[in-house]
Amino acid sequence: GAEIGERAASELELDWLQSHHRLVVWKLASQQRCLARALGGGGFSVAGVVGQLAHRHRRERVQRHRSVLSRIEDGTDPPSVGMVLCVAAVRCEDGALELTDGWRCLWAAPDAHLLRQIRKGRVAVGTKLRLSGCGLTSEGEGEGGGEGGGKGGGGGGQ
Repeated sequence: GAEIGERAASELELDWLQSHHRLVVWKLASQQRCLARALGGGGFSVAGVVGQLAHRHRRERVQRHRSVLSRIEDGTDPPSVGMVLCVAAVRCEDGALELTDGWRCLWAAPDAHLLRQIRKGRVAVGTKLRLSGCGLTSEGEGEGGGEGGGKGGGGGGQ
C-alpha cells in the first residue's frame, strides 16, 4: 500500500530530477560557452546546477508554474498554440527532432519543409523554431524518456 505509493512518488521525483538536470546542465553549459567572458568563468558549477534545480522545483511544484509543453501534454492548451521551442537533438535516420521549451522535451516528426531544412543543415541542435498549427500524436510512446516523452506531430515553420 503506502510503501508502493512512496516508491512510485520517489520514481516520479527521480524522473523529474533527471529530466530537469539534463536541461539545466545544457543551459548552463551553453551560457558558459557563449558568455564566458561576461560570466568570468563562474557560470557553470555544481552550485549553479543545484540552484537552478531548486528554482525549477519551487516554480513548478510550489508555485504551480507550467511550461507550454506541460500545458499541451495535459490538454490545457491545444498543440496548435503558437510557441518557440529549441532543438535539443536530431535523429539522423528520420530527421525527428527532440524539442524543448526549456522545461520539458518531446520528439517531433517534421513536415516536408522542415525536413528539407534539417537535411540542408539549417536546423540543428540549439536552433529555435517558432511553431504553430502543430498536432500531437501518441505514436512513438516510450521514446524520449522521463517527463515529456512521446512524439509530437510536426508542422510549422521557422
